[in-house]
Amino acid sequence: MGDVALDVTRGGTIVSTEEVFAYLAGEFAVTRALLAGETAGVYTHPAQPQIIDCITPEQWESVRGGLGGSRGADVTGGMASKVRDMLALVSTYPRLSVQIFSGMVEGNLTRALKGERIGTRIARHSDGTDAGCL
Repeated sequence: MGDVALDVTRGGTIVSTEEVFAYLAGEFAVTRALLAGETAGVYTHPAQPQIIDCITPEQWESVRGGLGGSRGADVTGGMASKVRDMLALVSTYPRLSVQIFSGMVEGNLTRALKGERIGTRIARHSDGTDAGCL
C-alpha cells in the first residue's frame, strides 16, 4: 500500500511501497524485499490465473500483457506497475530479489521470512547467479 506524503511542489502526493523500497535499497545493502498483498503472487493472465514462479527483466515483455491493474482503486498503478518497478530495482541491485505473495493467508509472512518459495519471485537472472530464480 502507498501512503500520503507531503510534497513541496504539489502539497501532497501518494508514495508507493515500491518507491520506498527503491529508496531503502540505495541506502542499505538489502538482498530481499517482501511484498505481502492480497493476491497469491503474479498471475499469468486473468482468464487463466496461474501464479508465475519467477520473473526476470528478460521475461518482462512476455508477461506484461497478462498483468492488469488492481481489483480496487489503486493510484500507484496495480500489479503491472509493481512488477515493472521491482524489475527496475533488481536490475539496479543485482543481488536483490523480490517476493510477491499473499499476506492474507495465515502463516505466509512467516514462511516468506524463513525463505520459503511462495508467490512470485522477481530476480535479475534466471540462471541462479546473484539473486537468480533458482
